[in-house]
Amino acid sequence: MRFHKMQACGNDFVIVDHRSGIPSGFAFTSRLAAKVCDRHFGVGCDQILWLKPGSGETAATVAILNADGSTAEMCGNGMRAIGLHLARRGENPGKKRYSVRVESGSGSSVLVEIDLAGKFPEVALGVPLVKNLEESIVAPGLDRFGKFARVEVGNPHAVFFLPDPALDAIDLARDGAAIERDPLFPNRTNVEFAAVLDRRTIRVRVWERGAGATLACGSGACAVAAAAEARGLVDAGERIEIRLPGGSVFVRLEAGWRDGRGRALLSGPAEDVFSGEWADSGSSS
Repeated sequence: MRFHKMQACGNDFVIVDHRSGIPSGFAFTSRLAAKVCDRHFGVGCDQILWLKPGSGETAATVAILNADGSTAEMCGNGMRAIGLHLARRGENPGKKRYSVRVESGSGSSVLVEIDLAGKFPEVALGVPLVKNLEESIVAPGLDRFGKFARVEVGNPHAVFFLPDPALDAIDLARDGAAIERDPLFPNRTNVEFAAVLDRRTIRVRVWERGAGATLACGSGACAVAAAAEARGLVDAGERIEIRLPGGSVFVRLEAGWRDGRGRALLSGPAEDVFSGEWADSGSSS
Protein backbone atom coordinates (compact mmCIF):
# COMPACT_ATOMS: atom_id res chain seq x y z
CA MET A 1 0.00 0.00 0.00
CA ARG A 2 1.61 3.22 -1.17
CA PHE A 3 1.16 6.20 1.16
CA HIS A 4 2.17 9.83 1.53
CA LYS A 5 2.66 11.42 4.94
CA MET A 6 1.77 15.11 5.23
CA GLN A 7 1.37 17.59 8.07
CA ALA A 8 -0.47 20.86 8.62
CA CYS A 9 0.75 22.76 11.71
CA GLY A 10 1.87 19.46 13.20
CA ASN A 11 -1.52 17.81 12.63
CA ASP A 12 -0.18 14.84 10.66
CA PHE A 13 -1.84 12.53 8.17
CA VAL A 14 -1.21 9.43 6.12
CA ILE A 15 -2.78 9.82 2.68
CA VAL A 16 -3.63 6.63 0.81
CA ASP A 17 -4.54 7.52 -2.76
CA HIS A 18 -6.88 5.04 -4.44
CA ARG A 19 -8.53 7.56 -6.79
CA SER A 20 -7.72 5.35 -9.77
CA GLY A 21 -9.46 2.39 -8.15
CA ILE A 22 -9.53 0.49 -4.88
CA PRO A 23 -7.42 -2.70 -5.08
CA SER A 24 -9.47 -5.89 -5.15
CA GLY A 25 -10.17 -7.19 -1.67
CA PHE A 26 -8.81 -4.11 0.08
CA ALA A 27 -10.69 -2.37 2.88
CA PHE A 28 -9.53 0.00 5.59
CA THR A 29 -10.65 -1.83 8.70
CA SER A 30 -10.50 -0.14 12.09
CA ARG A 31 -7.69 -2.48 13.08
CA LEU A 32 -5.59 -1.67 10.02
CA ALA A 33 -6.17 2.06 10.49
CA ALA A 34 -5.05 1.90 14.12
CA LYS A 35 -1.91 -0.05 13.12
CA VAL A 36 -0.93 2.48 10.46
CA CYS A 37 -1.53 5.40 12.86
CA ASP A 38 0.52 3.85 15.67
CA ARG A 39 3.61 6.01 16.28
CA HIS A 40 5.73 3.12 17.57
CA PHE A 41 4.72 0.17 15.39
CA GLY A 42 3.23 1.90 12.34
CA VAL A 43 3.78 5.00 10.22
CA GLY A 44 2.39 7.30 12.90
CA CYS A 45 -0.26 9.98 12.37
CA ASP A 46 -3.35 11.63 13.84
CA GLN A 47 -5.63 10.60 10.97
CA ILE A 48 -5.66 8.57 7.76
CA LEU A 49 -7.09 10.28 4.68
CA TRP A 50 -8.26 7.57 2.29
CA LEU A 51 -8.83 8.97 -1.19
CA LYS A 52 -11.26 6.94 -3.30
CA PRO A 53 -12.56 7.58 -6.83
CA GLY A 54 -14.49 10.81 -7.23
CA SER A 55 -17.54 11.41 -9.39
CA GLY A 56 -18.60 14.27 -11.60
CA GLU A 57 -16.56 17.36 -10.78
CA THR A 58 -15.14 16.00 -7.53
CA ALA A 59 -11.47 15.00 -7.56
CA ALA A 60 -11.94 12.33 -4.89
CA THR A 61 -14.20 10.82 -2.30
CA VAL A 62 -12.50 10.96 1.11
CA ALA A 63 -12.86 8.73 4.15
CA ILE A 64 -11.23 9.95 7.38
CA LEU A 65 -10.05 7.41 9.96
CA ASN A 66 -8.84 8.37 13.43
CA ALA A 67 -5.87 6.98 15.31
CA ASP A 68 -8.18 4.73 17.35
CA GLY A 69 -9.69 3.26 14.17
CA SER A 70 -12.95 5.21 14.37
CA THR A 71 -14.23 7.37 11.52
CA ALA A 72 -14.42 11.17 11.50
CA GLU A 73 -16.89 13.34 9.63
CA MET A 74 -14.50 16.21 8.87
CA CYS A 75 -10.86 17.28 9.14
CA GLY A 76 -10.14 20.86 8.09
CA ASN A 77 -6.35 20.56 8.21
CA GLY A 78 -6.59 17.26 6.36
CA MET A 79 -8.54 18.93 3.57
CA ARG A 80 -5.76 21.49 3.14
CA ALA A 81 -3.21 18.67 2.95
CA ILE A 82 -5.35 16.90 0.37
CA GLY A 83 -5.48 20.04 -1.75
CA LEU A 84 -1.70 20.22 -1.81
CA HIS A 85 -1.48 16.48 -2.53
CA LEU A 86 -3.87 16.78 -5.49
CA ALA A 87 -1.98 19.76 -6.89
CA ARG A 88 1.31 17.84 -6.75
CA ARG A 89 0.13 14.34 -7.64
CA GLY A 90 -3.19 14.80 -9.43
CA GLU A 91 -4.05 14.50 -13.09
CA ASN A 92 -3.76 18.29 -13.50
CA PRO A 93 -0.61 19.36 -11.60
CA GLY A 94 -0.72 22.99 -10.59
CA LYS A 95 -4.50 23.25 -10.68
CA LYS A 96 -5.69 25.86 -8.16
CA ARG A 97 -9.16 24.65 -7.18
CA TYR A 98 -10.50 21.25 -6.22
CA SER A 99 -13.70 19.81 -4.83
CA VAL A 100 -13.78 16.62 -2.78
CA ARG A 101 -16.65 14.77 -1.15
CA VAL A 102 -16.09 13.70 2.45
CA GLU A 103 -17.90 10.65 3.79
CA SER A 104 -19.48 11.10 7.20
CA GLY A 105 -19.53 7.43 8.15
CA SER A 106 -23.33 7.41 8.37
CA GLY A 107 -24.10 7.13 4.66
CA SER A 108 -24.12 10.88 4.04
CA SER A 109 -21.34 13.12 2.72
CA VAL A 110 -20.38 16.78 2.43
CA LEU A 111 -18.79 18.67 -0.45
CA VAL A 112 -15.61 20.58 0.42
CA GLU A 113 -13.98 23.20 -1.81
CA ILE A 114 -10.20 23.71 -1.68
CA ASP A 115 -8.52 26.84 -3.08
CA LEU A 116 -4.76 26.90 -3.68
CA ALA A 117 -4.54 30.35 -5.29
CA GLY A 118 -3.23 32.12 -2.18
CA LYS A 119 -0.15 31.78 0.01
CA PHE A 120 -1.72 28.89 1.94
CA PRO A 121 -4.32 26.27 0.96
CA GLU A 122 -7.79 27.54 1.90
CA VAL A 123 -10.75 25.28 2.59
CA ALA A 124 -14.44 26.20 2.65
CA LEU A 125 -15.82 24.03 5.44
CA GLY A 126 -19.45 25.00 5.06
CA VAL A 127 -21.65 26.75 7.59
CA PRO A 128 -20.78 26.35 11.31
CA LEU A 129 -23.77 25.63 13.53
CA VAL A 130 -23.65 27.01 17.07
CA LYS A 131 -26.20 24.80 18.80
CA ASN A 132 -25.79 26.20 22.30
CA LEU A 133 -23.57 29.02 23.57
CA GLU A 134 -24.04 28.47 27.30
CA GLU A 135 -24.08 24.78 28.19
CA SER A 136 -22.73 23.26 31.39
CA ILE A 137 -20.93 20.04 32.29
CA VAL A 138 -21.89 18.96 35.79
CA ALA A 139 -19.46 16.06 36.19
CA PRO A 140 -17.26 16.51 39.29
CA GLY A 141 -13.96 18.14 38.40
CA LEU A 142 -15.12 19.30 34.97
CA ASP A 143 -17.56 21.97 36.12
CA ARG A 144 -14.58 24.20 36.99
CA PHE A 145 -14.19 25.01 33.28
CA GLY A 146 -17.53 26.82 33.27
CA LYS A 147 -19.98 26.92 30.40
CA PHE A 148 -19.09 25.78 26.91
CA ALA A 149 -20.37 26.36 23.39
CA ARG A 150 -21.62 23.34 21.45
CA VAL A 151 -20.67 23.80 17.78
CA GLU A 152 -21.03 21.61 14.69
CA VAL A 153 -18.58 22.04 11.80
CA GLY A 154 -19.44 18.80 10.07
CA ASN A 155 -18.30 17.20 13.34
CA PRO A 156 -19.05 18.01 17.01
CA HIS A 157 -17.07 20.42 19.19
CA ALA A 158 -17.24 21.63 22.78
CA VAL A 159 -15.52 25.03 23.07
CA PHE A 160 -14.48 26.42 26.47
CA PHE A 161 -13.26 30.01 26.85
CA LEU A 162 -10.74 30.55 29.64
CA PRO A 163 -8.16 33.15 30.69
CA ASP A 164 -4.91 32.68 28.79
CA PRO A 165 -2.78 31.58 31.80
CA ALA A 166 -5.27 28.80 32.53
CA LEU A 167 -4.69 27.03 29.20
CA ASP A 168 -1.25 25.71 30.07
CA ALA A 169 -2.47 24.28 33.38
CA ILE A 170 -4.99 21.97 31.72
CA ASP A 171 -4.22 18.25 31.74
CA LEU A 172 -5.53 17.38 28.28
CA ALA A 173 -5.06 13.64 28.68
CA ARG A 174 -7.28 13.72 31.78
CA ASP A 175 -9.73 16.56 31.22
CA GLY A 176 -9.99 16.44 27.42
CA ALA A 177 -10.57 12.69 27.47
CA ALA A 178 -13.20 13.00 30.21
CA ILE A 179 -15.13 15.71 28.36
CA GLU A 180 -14.91 13.80 25.06
CA ARG A 181 -16.75 10.87 26.66
CA ASP A 182 -19.10 12.79 28.97
CA PRO A 183 -22.72 11.54 28.77
CA LEU A 184 -23.67 14.93 27.26
CA PHE A 185 -22.05 13.66 24.05
CA PRO A 186 -23.47 10.25 23.07
CA ASN A 187 -21.22 10.15 19.99
CA ARG A 188 -18.28 11.76 21.82
CA THR A 189 -16.94 15.21 20.95
CA ASN A 190 -13.84 17.19 20.06
CA VAL A 191 -12.78 19.58 22.82
CA GLU A 192 -11.20 23.03 22.52
CA PHE A 193 -9.89 25.23 25.33
CA ALA A 194 -9.54 28.78 24.01
CA ALA A 195 -8.25 32.13 25.24
CA VAL A 196 -9.16 35.29 23.32
CA LEU A 197 -6.03 37.45 23.21
CA ASP A 198 -7.63 40.24 21.16
CA ARG A 199 -10.38 40.59 18.56
CA ARG A 200 -8.22 38.99 15.88
CA THR A 201 -6.20 36.44 17.86
CA ILE A 202 -7.23 33.36 19.85
CA ARG A 203 -4.96 30.78 21.47
CA VAL A 204 -6.27 27.21 21.54
CA ARG A 205 -5.41 23.78 22.90
CA VAL A 206 -7.20 20.80 21.40
CA TRP A 207 -8.30 17.30 22.36
CA GLU A 208 -9.56 15.52 19.25
CA ARG A 209 -12.19 12.81 19.39
CA GLY A 210 -10.53 9.53 18.44
CA ALA A 211 -7.03 11.02 18.20
CA GLY A 212 -6.33 12.63 21.58
CA ALA A 213 -4.16 15.71 22.09
CA THR A 214 -3.02 17.07 18.73
CA LEU A 215 -0.86 20.00 17.71
CA ALA A 216 -3.63 21.52 15.59
CA CYS A 217 -7.23 20.98 14.50
CA GLY A 218 -8.72 22.85 11.54
CA SER A 219 -12.38 22.16 12.21
CA GLY A 220 -11.70 23.00 15.87
CA ALA A 221 -10.22 26.34 14.83
CA CYS A 222 -13.40 27.08 12.88
CA ALA A 223 -15.57 26.01 15.82
CA VAL A 224 -13.65 28.33 18.16
CA ALA A 225 -13.96 31.27 15.74
CA ALA A 226 -17.70 30.66 15.34
CA ALA A 227 -18.28 30.45 19.09
CA ALA A 228 -16.19 33.57 19.68
CA GLU A 229 -18.07 35.56 17.04
CA ALA A 230 -21.42 34.39 18.38
CA ARG A 231 -20.36 35.65 21.82
CA GLY A 232 -19.27 39.00 20.38
CA LEU A 233 -15.57 38.42 21.03
CA VAL A 234 -14.45 38.66 17.38
CA ASP A 235 -15.99 40.04 14.19
CA ALA A 236 -17.40 38.19 11.17
CA GLY A 237 -15.56 39.01 7.98
CA GLU A 238 -12.25 39.52 9.77
CA ARG A 239 -9.30 37.14 9.41
CA ILE A 240 -8.87 35.53 12.83
CA GLU A 241 -5.54 34.01 13.78
CA ILE A 242 -5.96 30.79 15.73
CA ARG A 243 -2.71 30.01 17.56
CA LEU A 244 -2.32 26.28 18.12
CA PRO A 245 0.63 24.38 19.62
CA GLY A 246 1.81 23.41 16.12
CA GLY A 247 1.44 26.86 14.57
CA SER A 248 -1.20 29.32 13.42
CA VAL A 249 -4.14 28.81 11.10
CA PHE A 250 -6.51 31.54 9.95
CA VAL A 251 -10.31 31.53 9.92
CA ARG A 252 -12.64 33.97 8.23
CA LEU A 253 -16.38 33.75 8.82
CA GLU A 254 -18.31 35.07 5.86
CA ALA A 255 -21.04 37.61 6.62
CA GLY A 256 -24.39 35.94 7.24
CA TRP A 257 -22.95 32.66 8.48
CA ARG A 258 -25.27 32.58 11.48
CA ASP A 259 -28.24 32.65 9.09
CA GLY A 260 -26.78 29.91 6.92
CA ARG A 261 -25.63 32.34 4.21
CA GLY A 262 -21.89 32.36 4.94
CA ARG A 263 -19.17 29.77 5.33
CA ALA A 264 -16.11 29.25 7.51
CA LEU A 265 -12.93 29.63 5.44
CA LEU A 266 -9.81 27.98 6.88
CA SER A 267 -6.27 28.65 5.64
CA GLY A 268 -2.78 27.74 6.81
CA PRO A 269 0.39 25.89 5.85
CA ALA A 270 0.63 22.24 4.78
CA GLU A 271 3.71 20.23 3.84
CA ASP A 272 4.86 16.86 2.54
CA VAL A 273 6.85 14.80 5.05
CA PHE A 274 7.71 11.58 3.21
CA SER A 275 6.27 8.80 1.04
CA GLY A 276 6.57 5.06 1.56
CA GLU A 277 5.14 1.59 1.19
CA TRP A 278 3.14 -0.22 3.86
CA ALA A 279 3.78 -3.93 3.39
CA ASP A 280 1.05 -5.26 5.69
CA SER A 281 -2.03 -4.01 3.82
CA GLY A 282 -4.45 -6.91 4.13
CA SER A 283 -8.04 -5.87 4.78
CA SER A 284 -8.24 -7.98 7.93
CA SER A 285 -4.83 -6.94 9.30
